[in-house]
Amino acid sequence: MKTFSLTTRKNIRAVLIAPFSVFPAVFFLYLLLFFYALATNEVVSSTDLVDVGVIVAFVGWIFAVVLTFIYGLPIALLLQRINKFKLSLLLPVSLFPTLTILLVTKAEFGVLFLYAYCSVIVAITYWFMFNKQSNGI
Repeated sequence: MKTFSLTTRKNIRAVLIAPFSVFPAVFFLYLLLFFYALATNEVVSSTDLVDVGVIVAFVGWIFAVVLTFIYGLPIALLLQRINKFKLSLLLPVSLFPTLTILLVTKAEFGVLFLYAYCSVIVAITYWFMFNKQSNGI
């Protein structure tokens, strides 16, 4: 039985785990918005914020999974093949779909900011998962 190489196993783990980083990233934004609302004495229903946070996290996770498999994995494999798999190159490349959507759809800034934020978080998680895994696993 043929086993996967170490690089392939690292890529499989990274591609499976990286999209899950959307949940803590959106939770962090939720906390920032909640504490901002408290600091400025704005009346915001916490149940509304929770509902929106859950919806955004779930939809963001679906986009993250799809884009990680369709766009992120091939880009990561290409950068690994040409020995340029560095975080400084991966981050701008991960923002390319966001810029494309901005030019094509003229979407709202808030939606694009959230999309870019999640793209960067998933790219950073993928890079760390790939580079920081121990060889024994």
